[in-house]
Amino acid sequence: MPLRKFLNPRNDKAFKRIFGEERNKDILIHFINDILGYKGKKKIVSVKLLPLQQDLEIAAVRRSIVDVACETSDGSKLIIEMQVNKHKSYLKRAEFYAARAYGTQLTEVQIKDAEKEKGDKLSEDEKYALLIPVVFIAVLNYTEFPKKKALISLHSTRDEATNERDLKAFRYAFVELPKFKKKISECTSIVDKWCYFLKRAESTTPEELELLVGKDSIIRRAYDELNIYNWTTEEFRIYEDIQKVNLDNQAADACKFNDGKAEGLVEGKAEGLVEGEAKGKRAVVVRMHKKRQPKETIAEIADLTVEEVEKILATL
Repeated sequence: MPLRKFLNPRNDKAFKRIFGEERNKDILIHFINDILGYKGKKKIVSVKLLPLQQDLEIAAVRRSIVDVACETSDGSKLIIEMQVNKHKSYLKRAEFYAARAYGTQLTEVQIKDAEKEKGDKLSEDEKYALLIPVVFIAVLNYTEFPKKKALISLHSTRDEATNERDLKAFRYAFVELPKFKKKISECTSIVDKWCYFLKRAESTTPEELELLVGKDSIIRRAYDELNIYNWTTEEFRIYEDIQKVNLDNQAADACKFNDGKAEGLVEGKAEGLVEGEAKGKRAVVVRMHKKRQPKETIAEIADLTVEEVEKILATL
């Protein structure tokens, strides 16, 4: 038996497998309700997974495609993503993706469908009434808010004087995994168990799994999706490619950032690591291209845009 049984849930391939596949929608629903604290009438009972590139229209403007997008029974949009490496402008990116998801709801098709149902043209007010709130959930493998003690921070637009929430289009939830310090014996809440799973799943032993899971069958199902024996050779190869790119990115980031400030490293060493990262990504692109993988898939795995992939392929 290999030393490692469970794979890393922070890997894009693994994260999407757990939360972004039809067979696991119950896991996704459980996760959303637990992280957002939805209970009673607010509790989500069903979701429809959305095709990411078509519905959110963001593939061309970011380096990695949003991991999961879904729609609840009342039409609310939810974006869930795993962010492994730190980016200075990440919060602006999060707001941009949420705004795009909100704005692209008013497509001609949606307006025509609404007009067909009404039997008449929609007024401008009626068109804007079609807009449904967007919730953006980000699981961060780094600390975004060092001054905040809370593991999960919830953000929304509120009146600065009265704290009333009159503008309800956007809500954000950020889960900062480095702030989770509990031992497995201290994980009593379902949020504790999710955070332990996301942060330490790959090092969990079978004995620790039984202690952590208890009666929470959904957490067990999530672990089952990470069981290396349940992965095909091709799925594991893609997983390994993503792991390599993540490690390359982390090596380069270590030379450039230390909580947002440049580290005092020799410039030549930093440039060497960045160059090495570029070569590593190029190697991934070439290897995946030879296996006739779509450019969109290559871009996702190599953490590049489709345009950058095309530029590399043009030099072959």
